[in-house]
Amino acid sequence: MDEIEKLQTRTDSIEERECPTNFTEFKRKRSKTEKKYERYRKRIENYKIKKKRKKCLSQENGEKVERELKEKEQKYENFLSKKQMKEKIMERLNQVYASSGNSLKICIDCSFIDKMSSKEMSRLAQQIGRCYATNKSLEHPVHFSLCNLDANSNFYKELCRVNDGFERYILEKTNQSLIEKFSDKKENICYLSPDADQYLEDIDTEKIYVIGGLVDETVNKKVTLSKCNDLKIKTYALPIEKYLSRKIGDQEENRKYNYNKILAINQVFNVLAHVFEHKDWVKALDTNVPKRKGFISHKSS
Repeated sequence: MDEIEKLQTRTDSIEERECPTNFTEFKRKRSKTEKKYERYRKRIENYKIKKKRKKCLSQENGEKVERELKEKEQKYENFLSKKQMKEKIMERLNQVYASSGNSLKICIDCSFIDKMSSKEMSRLAQQIGRCYATNKSLEHPVHFSLCNLDANSNFYKELCRVNDGFERYILEKTNQSLIEKFSDKKENICYLSPDADQYLEDIDTEKIYVIGGLVDETVNKKVTLSKCNDLKIKTYALPIEKYLSRKIGDQEENRKYNYNKILAINQVFNVLAHVFEHKDWVKALDTNVPKRKGFISHKSS
């Protein structure tokens, strides 16, 4: 009996080895359809991962992409012909006058012509031409206008003589007075005068910044200020002494500074345009106020 039992247990163990009860050990062969579906599922997963990664990358590097596009546009502009560049500038200027809501507004008051000599009128015409040249080069051009400008006057003829093609300049010209032109916006007029008591601090697109069209070699004081007081218009001075320091005269060169705060019209125009674009009074004033006047930035001093 013992022998029979031993044989029985031996046969059972052999059967267990040959036929295991754990069916997971056997791998069923997959069909072609299953394999195809598996490959399709993996492709979909990879596509979703790539799409998600691309979206995150675009969100993180959005500003970088914009900068690169601007750089490409600038490089492209370098390869444009003169005709194409001129068309691009004209398009940019025309957009300002079509919708000037978000643009800086600068007006030159040409009502002081009778106080100037022919030489001074010629210099004023040159300065207006420089203002227009600056405006063409700006990324965000200014809504530029001239008031009290009579098309039949000697000054208009001088403008045409000094500035080639002035008749075709893309700017607003009117023979209306300052009050007539901006009758509904008189409270928004900011007249710039070196004799004003209050400094100009902020540049606002709702305001109209007026520069007196006056070149006076005799330096008559308070001409623009007295006019504004009569018309009850707010006057502001550029904050030159707030952001710049007075330089002490150089004894070695025997130089003395007059610290004159009267600037040329194109210099005032450049300061306003620079502050509007870059929000930096120090750089705007330091760049455009001539060094001979004796003002330097606080960093330099």
